[in-house]
Amino acid sequence: MALTTRRNSALLKKISTLQLKLAPLVPLPSGPPHPDFPKTLMAFHLLTEDQLDSIAHYYHQSTPGPWTHHYPAQMNWDRDFLAKHPEAAAIASPSTTAMRHSRRLSQVEKEFITDLMKTVEDLQHPVLPSQPETGSQSSRAGSANPYAGLSDKERIRIKRRKVGKFIGLVGMETPAEEIAGRIQASLEAAIETSREELRRNEEHTMADMAATAALVAALESAAGDCNTSDFTIVCGDKEYKVHSLVLTLHSPVLAKAANGVFKEAKEKRMDLSMDGRACVNALVSYLYTLGYTAFPSDARPWDHAKVAEYHVRMCVMADKYDIKPLKNMAIHAFNDKIESEAAIIELSKAARIAWEAIPATEEIRAAIVEFGISNRLLSTRGTNELSKTMLAYPDFVLDYTKAVERRVKKYEEGVLLPRSYEMRYYCPGNSQDECEATMILNLDRSLPRVHCAYCGVEYSIAQWERQAV
Repeated sequence: MALTTRRNSALLKKISTLQLKLAPLVPLPSGPPHPDFPKTLMAFHLLTEDQLDSIAHYYHQSTPGPWTHHYPAQMNWDRDFLAKHPEAAAIASPSTTAMRHSRRLSQVEKEFITDLMKTVEDLQHPVLPSQPETGSQSSRAGSANPYAGLSDKERIRIKRRKVGKFIGLVGMETPAEEIAGRIQASLEAAIETSREELRRNEEHTMADMAATAALVAALESAAGDCNTSDFTIVCGDKEYKVHSLVLTLHSPVLAKAANGVFKEAKEKRMDLSMDGRACVNALVSYLYTLGYTAFPSDARPWDHAKVAEYHVRMCVMADKYDIKPLKNMAIHAFNDKIESEAAIIELSKAARIAWEAIPATEEIRAAIVEFGISNRLLSTRGTNELSKTMLAYPDFVLDYTKAVERRVKKYEEGVLLPRSYEMRYYCPGNSQDECEATMILNLDRSLPRVHCAYCGVEYSIAQWERQAV
């Protein structure tokens, strides 16, 4: 067969493919298809950016509403990510239109025809950003994140792919590199916003809050997104869709599990069932909100013993995965719990967990010992459960004995602090890196709480006493 004949045959086959008819899609709850809904594959590839935007809006995808998630597929349209550049969209003049049939194709039009033929030839292999093209895209080939600033051509290609997937065309799956790029671009934008906010408000304490809020908003927008998640945390029969990038940002241990040479990295799954459902729920929530879950999901708030046990487990888990901010939050929550309850809390289970995880729970063990001595838990007010725990863990007995000995020594030396006394203290918020102030205070033991003159936060007398200089 001659070369010209083979070329004509291939061209006719591509043209035949482009003439395939597309079934119309009606909007919900009712109505006619969009006026620009493509009737053929050729018409689909000739849609302009304005038409793509209009179709996305018409089918409730770029402007979410009550019907957005009731279609067979969703576009997951990110309006900020896919926004037009202000200088884009020049409209052809009448004179240019009149010359359409009397001039040769421009280089841009030739490239469009070439891209169209390639798309028809292999719809199953979309162009990845790692395959540089021409123009602005090739100039950014060395960029760390090619999705940080999309060219008009890349932006339209992404919109076309989203619309194509929405109407049921094959070969329109989102490339993995785009998913990672979108997350990275979102985080980079949040970080850049935070930096600008800090520069403008360097002398104001609200700057840190604004920066944190921007980063948390970026993380929260990606939480639970099954379309962009690339890793799964398993706990019992429940699965959590997460992002390897988020795990890497928070924990060097989880980073190795997600990106290292272990089985978890290859299977993109990690089983945390041994940590318990309540703790894993709180961990995933913290990864995306930076907030601490005060009460376990499997206990009632007034079950004080269960809540205290949960805080100890959270401390141990945070230490295991080397997430220091989460560990500090768990310690702070445990201290607040045992200091805010007037009734005696049964701490035997919490103590068992704490003394099984030496030295991860150093601060919590000290608080349990202090609480036990102050409330005479081994006397008639206490229970036999704590005594049994001591017998099971000799280190608990040793720590308790040393603490009692220190108190006795203060009495013997006559340096037991009076009801009211002056000393210099660090702000208790120093242990959570919240306030680094020191001050001289005249603590009155009759007061329930004393506030810091610098940060304004109130702390109990016991918390101040532990921060004596």
